[in-house]
Amino acid sequence: MSPIAVCCSSRSKAVVLSLIAAALPLTLAAQSTPESANHPKSVAPAKPQQPAARGQAAGTLGQTLSQAEQETLGRAAGKVLDQIQDQEFDLYTRLTYFEKPERLNPASFASVDEVKQWKSMLEQMKQKSQQVVDLYTNVSKNLDQELRNAQINEQLAAKFKAVILEGFPWETIQKKDQLMQEYIGEHGKLLAFYETNWGTWKPGANPAKPVFSSPQESTAFQKLREQIISTGQQLDAAYKSMSQ
Repeated sequence: MSPIAVCCSSRSKAVVLSLIAAALPLTLAAQSTPESANHPKSVAPAKPQQPAARGQAAGTLGQTLSQAEQETLGRAAGKVLDQIQDQEFDLYTRLTYFEKPERLNPASFASVDEVKQWKSMLEQMKQKSQQVVDLYTNVSKNLDQELRNAQINEQLAAKFKAVILEGFPWETIQKKDQLMQEYIGEHGKLLAFYETNWGTWKPGANPAKPVFSSPQESTAFQKLREQIISTGQQLDAAYKSMSQ
C-alpha cells in the first residue's frame, strides 16, 4: 500500500482549537497530537465537505463559544479522537507487514514454524482490527463521557458531539472495516495453504513466483494471491479516501 493512502494533513491541537468556530466538524486528522503529527503514516479521516446548512450551524455554534470553552471542548474530544487515530495507526502498521511482496511468496519462509509465527501475528492483527471497530462503535458514548468529565453544559455538549459525529465518513469507515476482515480472512487461508502444502513448491525462473508440484496447488495459490492483492488495493482506496 502506498504511503499516500494514509498520509493526512497534520495539525496541532493549538491550531485545531482556533478553527473550531469556522471548521467544525472536527476530524481525526485535525485532532492529531504533536506526537502523532510526526508519524510518517498517520491514519485518520480528513475533514469532509460540509453541506451548507451544517456548515452554517457549526459556524453559529462556534460564535457562541468563549476561548476557554473552545479549548475545553477540543481537549475532551481529542482524548477520544486521538485514541481512534492511534489504534488505526497501529492497525495500519500491522497491515503493511502483511502487504510486503514476500508474504505472497511461500519460498520466502524459512520453515513451517515461521508460517505459524505469521499466523499468530495475523490473529493479533485481527484482534487489533476489532478494537478499532469497537472504538468507532462506541465513539458517541466515549464522547459523552469525556464531555461530562470536562463538565460541559449538557446542551452545548450535545450540539458539539452531533457536529463531530456528522463529520465522520461512516460509509467509508464501515467499508474499510469490512475489507480489513476480508483481507485477514484471505491471508489466513494463504498461511494455512503454506502450512498444509509445505515443501510442494520450488523456486521458478522468477524468484517471486514459485513453481508448485501440481496444477491444482498452483491454481489454488494463484487464486488466493489474486484475492489478497485485490482486497489490498480496495483497502488502499478506502484509507486514501479517509485521509482526504
